[in-house]
Amino acid sequence: MNPWSVLLISAKNGSFVDREVPMSGDGSVMAKLTSVQQTLFYRIKAGDALSPEYQIQVRVAPLIEVDRIEYEYPPYTGRQKVVLEARGDIRALEGTRVTIHAKTNEPIKSARMELFHGKAMEKEVMTFTERKATGKLTLQMVSRDGGKTFVPKHDRYRLRFKNAADTLSDGALDYQIDVIRDIAPVVEILDPKSHNIEVPEDGQLPIEVRAVDSDFGLSQIKLHAQANDTTVLNYVLWEDVKGQLGQVV
Repeated sequence: MNPWSVLLISAKNGSFVDREVPMSGDGSVMAKLTSVQQTLFYRIKAGDALSPEYQIQVRVAPLIEVDRIEYEYPPYTGRQKVVLEARGDIRALEGTRVTIHAKTNEPIKSARMELFHGKAMEKEVMTFTERKATGKLTLQMVSRDGGKTFVPKHDRYRLRFKNAADTLSDGALDYQIDVIRDIAPVVEILDPKSHNIEVPEDGQLPIEVRAVDSDFGLSQIKLHAQANDTTVLNYVLWEDVKGQLGQVV
């Protein structure tokens, strides 16, 4: 070990000059610098000897981050558009159109979204201006077991871009996608209870129907009848364009 060897470092912007960093080692000596964020100049001093000055040039890594996210909900929900600032994770009802606005620290040559489900990945091109990029997706639920269960089509995403030097951002940060499934309305015939009913020609059959929607409301109840693949009845029993929560009988 040479106790007389030190590294003298100076910042290009002049914030510090000839800061000493101890060097150690047997035969050859070394020093370790961490979290270097600006260009530095350095010299090695060993006893009375002093090396020429050298430069460590720091290149800024391309960085992209979410600026804001816009949610456009399906029209039947009656919900207004929502904008969330500085949040990358997505959580909304299936069918919601999501617009992701991102910003970068350098001019953009190209930009993309990487959409994941497990290890599978899809790439979607983003539109961009100089330092801003925009991507769009519609939240979907899909079945991967023949309709038994449904899961989000994508469960996370990341943003990446290339700068003018064709350097690709590292894409180290994944954002989560949580898709809320719309609960389907439930409809049942209360009366008649039998599946097989005989009605005389020109006779009448009262039918009592109950329909329930627990999350966004019912807008229409329709009675549809078919005989030998031919529609014989298609009648609107009830309608409310604004939607009605709960039960309709």
